[in-house]
Amino acid sequence: MSYLESLKNPLANAINSLKKKGIEADKLEFGGETPQPAKIRVPSFADSKFQAEQALGDWAEVTLAAALNDAMTEYRAIHYGFSSKIIAGEEGFDEHYRKGIKDTCKYGKRADLLIVRNDCSLANDVSNLDTGELAGEVGKSLGAIEVRSSRMESKVHAKYVAVQLAAGRKVTTPELNFTVKVEDLIKVYRWIEVHDKPQLYTQVFLDAVYAVGIREILQYIASAKKLTIENPARSRKYTIFVPISVGHGVGEVSEYPKLEVVDRLTKNGRHDIYARPLGGKIQVDGKRICDLLRA
Repeated sequence: MSYLESLKNPLANAINSLKKKGIEADKLEFGGETPQPAKIRVPSFADSKFQAEQALGDWAEVTLAAALNDAMTEYRAIHYGFSSKIIAGEEGFDEHYRKGIKDTCKYGKRADLLIVRNDCSLANDVSNLDTGELAGEVGKSLGAIEVRSSRMESKVHAKYVAVQLAAGRKVTTPELNFTVKVEDLIKVYRWIEVHDKPQLYTQVFLDAVYAVGIREILQYIASAKKLTIENPARSRKYTIFVPISVGHGVGEVSEYPKLEVVDRLTKNGRHDIYARPLGGKIQVDGKRICDLLRA
């Protein structure tokens, strides 16, 4: 059975579960190309909060890729996701942003990292290439990995929760989560439909790394006794919270990164000031991650 075929029943069950939770049918249309927006709204600027999140995400992706390449013997991780170091408002961002939207609508959402064999001819960074150009090599890959970052330390949080519960206090977030937007899940499914390759979500905390497969996410959505879904009034984009215990511990942050203060002056005279992580080291179980992609 192919990976795509293995998602058929979990997906159908997950859709039924989400409909029971009140999510509209038109928000749950999986399969096929996503219609391109009639008008692509390009962000005109990125505030310091967004830039700080981007810096943390970039650190997690680069550091996890290095850890994977240290841990795997037959494979290597290359930068694959349609990302850009250009910030909103800078020259070239408009064109790159529109290109990424159109590519994603057609081929689905590319994960941050692609796991390819060591003898693969692709460069270590193909994030600026069109998906169509990469289809042949993606078809030979082991799969892809989406990298999410967090400012939390999972072990400290777990100890805090245990102390609070022992004292009879309520805890708003008893367990940390993978956050999965329904909109993104549809786009990831489209990518799987095109390439028939698995994707993993990884959550890089500042002390540990967890991973969960798309099939496991769908199975959790379908079977969870208490499914937590957020629907912000402003964005109207449903976000599903999948506890990290549904996934697997696959690594740890063995060396905490240093923090560099960035003071960026914008064109309109505003200073965007934030901390950017540098260095640090992650150690992962390469075999475990490869096994999860093969599962």
